Amino acid sequence: MEKGLCREGEIALQFAVCERNSTYAKHIIAILEKIQNSTGVWYPSGSSLVRALESGVKLDLLVLDMEMPDISPGIAIRIVRRHLPEIALVVTAADPRRVTEAFMLDGVEQFFAKPFVSQEVVLREICRILANR
Repeated sequence: MEKGLCREGEIALQFAVCERNSTYAKHIIAILEKIQNSTGVWYPSGSSLVRALESGVKLDLLVLDMEMPDISPGIAIRIVRRHLPEIALVVTAADPRRVTEAFMLDGVEQFFAKPFVSQEVVLREICRILANR
């Protein structure tokens, strides 16, 4: 996949990955950096994400691990939506059986089980979500 996919023009995409596992976080960031004009940041805990949101960080896309030890996904999503109601929200989990739970959370647009089978599928789905905004 080449750099510059998914977005047209000079619109910058600010994204965050809230993932406790640094290997998964780096992998997700590498996938998302293929999107044109994208900049990402990693939050290794739910509490670090909440602090960033409370300090005024602006994001277009959040990839949230449902298995963060310090905050439940439901609480995290409510806080995210309070600060950034228009954010595109994607959740991940190592247990694919959590898909039903993921889509019951407010505003989740996609669920990916880890490890990802295909980087191309992940990128294509995220591009689809962003295109519909």
